Amino acid sequence: MANESDWYPEFEALAEHLGGWPVVIRWRSPPGRNDAGLTSRHRLRFYINIQPGLDTMYMFKVFLHEVGHVKIGNLYSTDAYLRPSNSEPGVSTHPEYAGDQTEDAADKLADYWLSWAEARSFKYLDPGDPDHVRVKIYAGLLKHYKET
Repeated sequence: MANESDWYPEFEALAEHLGGWPVVIRWRSPPGRNDAGLTSRHRLRFYINIQPGLDTMYMFKVFLHEVGHVKIGNLYSTDAYLRPSNSEPGVSTHPEYAGDQTEDAADKLADYWLSWAEARSFKYLDPGDPDHVRVKIYAGLLKHYKET
């Protein structure tokens, strides 16, 4: 896996492009135990925490899922971005989150964005390319994504 700090500028710009709002990406464990990612909103800014050390492709899928929450925009303003890592139960038991429908909607957006990028990546990738190369290509392609 590439160093998380290598992803900061590219991912924050991509999150804002796809999600439509300013986003701060933080590579730290979310407050919820066993959560790979968490999105919270404070005023007009979104914060995405992503568990460090994840497999590169899984990390990218978590990132896209969390950006899906930004795009959907159904998060309450919360102080979750300030809470210590692993300090509370996971999202599925947390009262601030809308539940399965919200998670399903974010999953569908993430899957759509990933399949959109995969469908356009054949010119740039070889079958044996490692995941960090795939993620860089997918992220670069998604910068050109426009809703239809």
